[in-house]
Amino acid sequence: ALQKKMGGHGHPPTAPPLFSRRNKFIIFIIAQLLFLYYLFSSGDSISIIGSDSTVKSVDVLRKWTEKGHVYGPPVKVIKTFKGNTMIATEDIPAGVLWEVPFDHFLCPELTNHPSTQASKGWKLIRGEGFEAHYTLPLLLNWEKSRGKSSHFKAYIDTLTPRESLSLPVFWTDEQLQYLEPESIRKDYISEREIVREYYASQVKPFLRAHQSEFKAEFFTLEEFEWSCSMLWSHSFIVYPSAKVKSYAMVPYADLMNHDGEVWTTWDIDHKKRAWVLQTDRDFKAGDEVVISYGGGANNQMMKWFGFAMENNKDDEFYPEWSELRTGPMADRDDLWAAMDCGDYITLQKGKANDLLVNCATIIAYESAKSDGHPLPTPENYNANLSFDVGCQNKVAGIKKALELIDQYRSQYTTTVEEDEVLLKQTTLHPHIRLAIITRHGHKKILNWHQVHLEQLLQAESNRCNKTN
Repeated sequence: ALQKKMGGHGHPPTAPPLFSRRNKFIIFIIAQLLFLYYLFSSGDSISIIGSDSTVKSVDVLRKWTEKGHVYGPPVKVIKTFKGNTMIATEDIPAGVLWEVPFDHFLCPELTNHPSTQASKGWKLIRGEGFEAHYTLPLLLNWEKSRGKSSHFKAYIDTLTPRESLSLPVFWTDEQLQYLEPESIRKDYISEREIVREYYASQVKPFLRAHQSEFKAEFFTLEEFEWSCSMLWSHSFIVYPSAKVKSYAMVPYADLMNHDGEVWTTWDIDHKKRAWVLQTDRDFKAGDEVVISYGGGANNQMMKWFGFAMENNKDDEFYPEWSELRTGPMADRDDLWAAMDCGDYITLQKGKANDLLVNCATIIAYESAKSDGHPLPTPENYNANLSFDVGCQNKVAGIKKALELIDQYRSQYTTTVEEDEVLLKQTTLHPHIRLAIITRHGHKKILNWHQVHLEQLLQAESNRCNKTN
């Protein structure tokens, strides 16, 4: 009888397991639908702050900003192929985009939230006299160490973790090798060493003197490098007073991506006691809300913000004169300055720079016949760059400029075409891809100027031949 009740066997009949293959598939489909609904739901929900690999809900951050009377546009932040992307949920007119009260952004001189200013760590760090670009990182470490006691916890919880940062100072030595030429690679390595040296010489002694006040795990070298990178990639330069330059981290507003076509300004409004950002662009509902980060050269964007743009029309390259500035004119600093010739020359693709040839001509002047033309001096050189050095000296200058271009082109281990093949690979590490995008842009700039100078050389040589 018992066996009959159990279906004729020694155990009761069982239902299909909850996590059978069929049920797993159904659960997966439901989860995907719920995720898509969440992702594209109304702008009341903000998702994704931090890096491309960090996805978390930050509704609490929006609520925190709203409680602080922060004026911001109607937006939502979603995950796209670009990473974090801020989307307008309504039409947004040009003008004031953000208005953030002093107590809702991190700035050593201006943050005035009582629980922040009253904390002992805040007072100790501010009173130590650290350099401005290291004071804010240490204050960020301090607020992070306070956990739930920090007024800024909602913001700090959404910042990019160290392991997900794309700034070159965190790259491996192997990844750094993809950065060319060597001068650029050395620049990034130097920046990392400067931070580490400052930590060893200034921060560690301070921490030892106040070890009872600071939790050691929040003030390691790794944590200090992390907070410095947050300053580089998230902060805005501000002037609390006419003679004081400082930095501010502005929660929520620092989510906007870069667009070089947008005119953007920000300033401190002392009457409103707020940080105010304005833009000249109207945004329609569904548009990405963007601002300009400033200069658009890829190597600078990568250094400070951790990204580079393919086909960047604002890209620049900065070859240095140092190795070519030799010979009789090498010590003519007065003339060099009068001609506005600095240590390097700024080059862009598609834009001829007269200084490239003019400064190179001065370097080469003594190597060509004077043609009866006087040696340039600060007194007889025209500020409008019209000083006539004679065609032979001009030819010598163009050749010297070509020498500078060739000097830099020879430092790359790949061609433009080889880089383009590499960029088509889908398995490239993100850091290596950034390095290749940057060097690819530089080589295109150098190649353009080589062609331009060769054409200029031909034209000037023809002019000399006719004159002779």
